[in-house]
Amino acid sequence: MSLFIKCIAAAVAATVLSVWFIPGVADSVEGIFQLFVLVISS
Repeated sequence: MSLFIKCIAAAVAATVLSVWFIPGVADSVEGIFQLFVLVISS
């Protein structure tokens, strides 16, 4: 497994755990994701 895939997996795991355990983080994560998609699509 390459280092890039391991970093992506760690970021996804950290995001899932933070959204699951810390209330209010879901809105921030959604906003960041939407901004990321907007930048990538343009």
